[in-house]
Amino acid sequence: MSEADSWWNSSGKWVADFLYPSQCALCGTLGTPAMCATCQLAFPIDDSGLQKLGGDDPLDARIALYRYRDRARQAVQRLKYDRVTALAKPMSELIADAYSRFGFDDFECVVPVPIHWTRRFERGFNQSELLCRAIESPIASHKLLRRVRATAAQVNLTPAQRRENIRNAFVAHGEFEGKAVLLVDDVFTTGHTARECARVLKSAGASEVVSLTFCAGA
Repeated sequence: MSEADSWWNSSGKWVADFLYPSQCALCGTLGTPAMCATCQLAFPIDDSGLQKLGGDDPLDARIALYRYRDRARQAVQRLKYDRVTALAKPMSELIADAYSRFGFDDFECVVPVPIHWTRRFERGFNQSELLCRAIESPIASHKLLRRVRATAAQVNLTPAQRRENIRNAFVAHGEFEGKAVLLVDDVFTTGHTARECARVLKSAGASEVVSLTFCAGA
């Protein structure tokens, strides 16, 4: 790169930073990352820990990093509905930290909960896939589980309606025989989506399915 090109690039970056300064996507503080330290410290931690399930439950265990409240809820909603994808990197790094901290790096598959192609087309991305970005694993793939039926949004449905709404919405596309699977999503509420995914993965041969979500709670 020539000296002139270097000057042009650095000058262009200075102009861009001046016109569009970096700011926290949650509180709007200028000159901070997309998720500032103050906002991250305000996330209400979910102290339930790793909850063992099993028995008749297709999920063997579940864990969430935060409660779906305050700044944590704002982060999920801004990423998912306002399409503030700058939040994806810091949120996925928090997921990746939990992935290593809880020993999930021993799992043989990491599967983001899929959305239907029509919703992906409308939104432009699947937030669960973005949350997996920082996980350093060659087996983190959105192709292993697919959503084959478009469903109504779960948020306004009763628990019974959610269960019926999500039934037979997923199909496994991978080799799962005897494998432990980590299922990643943004929010765990009633758990019907995660359990339907787990049921399909278990039917495909998975030996264990654990849900890891950024938030939990209504």
